[in-house]
Amino acid sequence: MMVGALHHSLRKRLKSSEPLPPHGTVLCRAAGTVLTMADAYCRDGASFMGRGDLANGAACIAYALGWLDTGAYLGIVLAEGDGSVPLLEDRYEGAAEEFLARKTCRYEILLAEAIGAVVVAAEEESEVHEGAAALVGKAAGAHERGLERQRTGDLLNALVQFSYGHGWLDAGIRTGFLRIHGRRELFTI
Repeated sequence: MMVGALHHSLRKRLKSSEPLPPHGTVLCRAAGTVLTMADAYCRDGASFMGRGDLANGAACIAYALGWLDTGAYLGIVLAEGDGSVPLLEDRYEGAAEEFLARKTCRYEILLAEAIGAVVVAAEEESEVHEGAAALVGKAAGAHERGLERQRTGDLLNALVQFSYGHGWLDAGIRTGFLRIHGRRELFTI
């Protein structure tokens, strides 16, 4: 799949997505935040792609997917999809490849630090503790997949995984399932 096709797929998913909790409830507002953030980053991705910056476009789109998939996982957003990011086939050469390498390295470090800077907000005995902990697990899984892609030289898909994982953490924090106990500047809060 190409970055443009991923963007098209995300736009389609967002158009058919909706909050699940009743209107006016706290969880409906949380779902609205998830959908608003996913839409905003989807639009940012389109803007980057329109300027020919596919690396930043892909990172924004993957981040938006992380938000949307988190909302679906938490059961507050009705959204199609399987909770994964398809492999991208776009290729880079020369200066664009150097930019992609730097960006991928930076995003790997940011996600690794972000994973270490969050804790589950819910009490261990609560019903949502396990699900909240799974949000960190989803981010850690994306980090591992990104590292594997990075080791094989597939920098675009590594970047996408790192950005996708960060989306899970930011959505978990904004919805109140996770809490920051480290560097706040790592998160969109």
